[in-house]
Amino acid sequence: MLTNINQAIIWAAGFLEGDGCFILRKGRYIAVQAGQINPEPIADLVRWFNGTVSHSNGIYLWRLSRHNAAALMMTLYSFMSEKRKEQIRKCLRVWKKVEHRRQDENCCVKGHQLCGANLLWNTANGVKYKICSQCERESRRKRYVRDKAMGVV
Repeated sequence: MLTNINQAIIWAAGFLEGDGCFILRKGRYIAVQAGQINPEPIADLVRWFNGTVSHSNGIYLWRLSRHNAAALMMTLYSFMSEKRKEQIRKCLRVWKKVEHRRQDENCCVKGHQLCGANLLWNTANGVKYKICSQCERESRRKRYVRDKAMGVV
């Protein structure tokens, strides 16, 4: 069992070098994940770095995403191979752009300005929040195309 964070970081770097991956999903979400049949290494990852675990077909899958994934990527970077370093750099380049836009509360996730005709308000579970009308239109169009293809519309 690992007794301190330094050991955990070095162990995680080696483990993720072999059995992990650094993911860029949908061109804007980053994650670190690892899958194993043996649940013990996955439990160690959760104990030291948090994240979520799913279990399917006998495989335990650990995933850490968004800013937590970015923090782990930056921590492990110097211990990784050149191939993994390039994957991490690619993920972090995108993460910096997306997270920078998210910090601006006047922009949606895709960077559209949330003001005037592009600002809609929605309420869910008693909480009022802003949504982007451009993204909402695009989402409705995609649902319509999908439903039409399935014969629902």
